[in-house]
Amino acid sequence: MTILIIGGTGNTGLPLAKLLHDAGISALLTSRSGVVPAPYKGVSLDWFNPATYNNPFNPEISPDGTPIDRIYIVGPMVLDPLPFVKPFIELAISKGVKRFVLISGSVTPKGAPFSGKVHQYLDETPGIDFIVLRATWFMENFEKHYLMMIKTENYITSGAGEGKVPFVSSVDIAQAAFDALLSDEPARRDIFVVGPELHTYDEVASLLSAAVGREITHKRLTPEEYKQLFSSFGMPDEYTVVFAAREKSASENCEVETFNAPDDKKYVGKLTELTYRTTMTILIVGGTGNTGLRLAKLLHDAGVSILLTSRSGVVPAPYKGVSLDWYNPTTYYNVFNPDATPDGTPIDRIYMVVPMVLDPMPFAKPFVDLAISKGVKKIVLLSGSGVSQGAPFTGKIHQYLDEKPGIDFVVLRPTWFIDNFGTLYLTTIKSRNHIFSGSEDGKIPFVSSKDIAQAAFDALTSNEPARRECFVVGPELLTYDEVASQLSATIGREITHKRLSPEEYKQVFTSFGMPDDYIVVFLEREKGASENSQVDVFNAPEEKKYVGKRTLKDYLQENAAIWQ
Repeated sequence: MTILIIGGTGNTGLPLAKLLHDAGISALLTSRSGVVPAPYKGVSLDWFNPATYNNPFNPEISPDGTPIDRIYIVGPMVLDPLPFVKPFIELAISKGVKRFVLISGSVTPKGAPFSGKVHQYLDETPGIDFIVLRATWFMENFEKHYLMMIKTENYITSGAGEGKVPFVSSVDIAQAAFDALLSDEPARRDIFVVGPELHTYDEVASLLSAAVGREITHKRLTPEEYKQLFSSFGMPDEYTVVFAAREKSASENCEVETFNAPDDKKYVGKLTELTYRTTMTILIVGGTGNTGLRLAKLLHDAGVSILLTSRSGVVPAPYKGVSLDWYNPTTYYNVFNPDATPDGTPIDRIYMVVPMVLDPMPFAKPFVDLAISKGVKKIVLLSGSGVSQGAPFTGKIHQYLDEKPGIDFVVLRPTWFIDNFGTLYLTTIKSRNHIFSGSEDGKIPFVSSKDIAQAAFDALTSNEPARRECFVVGPELLTYDEVASQLSATIGREITHKRLSPEEYKQVFTSFGMPDDYIVVFLEREKGASENSQVDVFNAPEEKKYVGKRTLKDYLQENAAIWQ
């Protein structure tokens, strides 16, 4: 199966391409030129040049040679797109396409101008499945259509009055499209796509004001003023009439009715904070590490401005990096240079991975103090399930954050990383066919670094006040014997669990170059695990923990080749 994305470089097309690529699904993207970003494959399709309509159906164009059988359509922005889209749909059906997903608008009913006419044609065409996504107003408009207005005039405009709108993110629209394209359920229907909350434009202006630190107002336009404004953009009169009518309907709360549609008639997105799109940069300290890089991908895919640190300042594309070395305090100021952030917006939230020393406070305290003085509002600290507040390592920073007024914080206390079986234990598995521990028969809810990254994403993007800790656990409890058994089944040879006495454990980690005082701390944690301390963590109250989705089996199957 290959999915064709028409408008593959657009607001919704590119996020959809990422979702399909990450799921391992063959996708072909169109643009007028045929040029699309790596790693995607592109083809030229120009709605105003019917000679290009055949291009996507050339078997040599498909990324893996499979025929196109599903299409995501973004039609041309004209009052009546049917003369362009109808012959393409007819061609696609003749080539075996089975399903179409059309992007439309919440206020564009079947038969109305723009995509409503294509909607009607699909409904009148037998033998195909289709889903029309009727999205409400895009959050991204505040970083595109309104960007210069916000930056230079300190206001946003609308003709919506006091009407409430469930602004939705293009990332959520892409997810709705992904679900619609991949479903094998027969479908001939439309569905609203809305954001998770209702806002007036006055409330949006208030959110923007709080984020940028200056007053942003909502300038209310009369229908005539609205028409004049869009005429000044070069929009034809017949277009401005349609858009003015939509603004008027929003002022009468038609979008509230959309938001309140029955659950089976709508898709509700997850992204809530309009301010993320234009006004916030999140700093990821340890941006190239196990959790940092995965967190960067989640934030980048959600359209959040991010800055990653590494000692050298070098980070993988497409991210922007800056040098921060915990052992060189002169580098602490680097990250707060306005020229360092991707779009010049200030850092107001930080994900922090600190140096692996018994007492990181001499390094972390001055950095935290500097961050607060620069306007940082929330810090998410990576700690450990066995590291209580005030304990060695990150427990001391946890305590310091708890003692600092005026700063929100979340301390993530994950249990033991599943990923250790591909790093710490890699050599012993490959060369000696065993894993080792001092945990005896203790059960542990091993957790994936991907799930820790998701917990960090949720903590960083939440606007709820927070001064708390949260355990991060995997979805199942396993002994090391059970891990060895699953490893054996996955890689096709016997892997055993070597149980270490405290003295043997000390010898192993001494051979790794670990100082004695570190080994004492780790021995205590192993002993605690043998007494099922991690079971207590797993059974913590729901509000005190984040439960990941990835099982050990998922991890082993994804990475089986590394132990061969």
